Amino acid sequence: GYLTDADLPPEARRNLQATALLDECEGCRVCTALCPTSAIADDRILLHVEHCLTLANETAGQWPSWVPPSAHNALIGCLACQRLCPANPEMQTADSGVVFDEAETNELIAESDRDGPLRASIRRKLEILGRSYDEPVIGRNLKALLNARV
Repeated sequence: GYLTDADLPPEARRNLQATALLDECEGCRVCTALCPTSAIADDRILLHVEHCLTLANETAGQWPSWVPPSAHNALIGCLACQRLCPANPEMQTADSGVVFDEAETNELIAESDRDGPLRASIRRKLEILGRSYDEPVIGRNLKALLNARV
């Protein structure tokens, strides 16, 4: 879906549709049960983005108080609501093949030594993942993800 405050031309406004659930969603609520931050509720069709883990994962700074430590399941994003969704039977994920060794992991979560000896190796691996070495959330998110697994 898209949200905009742009002044759309008349032909674009004619094609706007009211929000609605897919037919497959009627009575399902798998996504509601799987959402680790309860951003998907029964009170509306749209999720409460202000409580979506994806937003928190991609916004720098301290973790919001509404994110429980057990919610962390991805370095960036979340997709917990979509992984087992019956309407997404062909959703596929792939292993990137990228593995950070213990030294690289420690350097990433330290967040202080960005010019360390492993910088080039970590940078290459993050680029394979489509991420930047300089993203302020990588170390913070990795630390939270590792703590959620303990």
